[in-house]
Amino acid sequence: MDWKDVRDYKEMMACRVRMDAYRAAIGPLCARRVVCEIGVGLGPLALMALKAGAKRVYGIELDPVALETATRIIRQNGFGPERFIPVRGLSTQVTLPERVDVLLSETLDSMGVGENTALYMRDALERHVRPGGIFLPAKITCVTALARPRVWEDQRRFWTDTMQSAWDLDYRGMVPTILPMNRVIEVHHEDLRSRWAVWQRVDFQDPGSFHSNSMVLLQAERTGEVTGLARAFVADMGAGVELSTLSSQPLTCWKQFFAPFERPLQLQRGDALFVEFTANEPEFPGLGVESHITHVPSAALTEFVQDLRGRLAARGKAPLPR
Repeated sequence: MDWKDVRDYKEMMACRVRMDAYRAAIGPLCARRVVCEIGVGLGPLALMALKAGAKRVYGIELDPVALETATRIIRQNGFGPERFIPVRGLSTQVTLPERVDVLLSETLDSMGVGENTALYMRDALERHVRPGGIFLPAKITCVTALARPRVWEDQRRFWTDTMQSAWDLDYRGMVPTILPMNRVIEVHHEDLRSRWAVWQRVDFQDPGSFHSNSMVLLQAERTGEVTGLARAFVADMGAGVELSTLSSQPLTCWKQFFAPFERPLQLQRGDALFVEFTANEPEFPGLGVESHITHVPSAALTEFVQDLRGRLAARGKAPLPR
């Protein structure tokens, strides 16, 4: 484990929104139950489960150094090998000696399911969790919105303006490199140009709830420039606990996910972007999501939606999300 790993773990463990949500849910859900955590890291969630009274916790982790460190810390907290059982490997490639009551996971990224969350939870449902077992989190709702983040604008201006004005160096050629990149940044609520809309809703008890292809219609609420799609998630943690990365909520370690367009789009109030998402599910390291975008002027929106719903109905597909 290098210093970057430690900093990454520390950032997550220092996020009070994240830590408080998990602790609030772990307490009532893990007491007196057999638990498995996928992606132990340095072990704070497994340790919370043990302190809440879990009978035992199986900790699955691919990184051997992180797993060794977590085991040592958990042992120092007074939990011996009969209470915490480290398991090295990918959760899809290991077999536990028993099925567990609670599957605890934090395989979440800034857009929600980008760490192959659905794939790992589907496998866990089939092989690791007993019938009627609990997932924590239980559900993930992934949302997207039109945005023009100030942070992204500042990053772009550094290459297009600052390098030239400060040092007389022309770095505009960097723009094609940085614009297609997906970024984890802070998207403020006032940066949004549309309402949040659901593009993926995953219930970990329902293996068919993740859809590789999805669509959403995002309508501009004001005239102006849009530079990309912001994404966030809301996790149902069970026990009445919710964990949200929406821009209107307190900032978390995930911030928000931003996928910039190759070039900004000028939209009039009432115009819409019809976005078709295509996701792949490689086992490792992460989910890839591509988007195809159609600009629909406000004057053509009603006809576009009616035509699309007709085509979807003819193909037996789900109706366009509202």
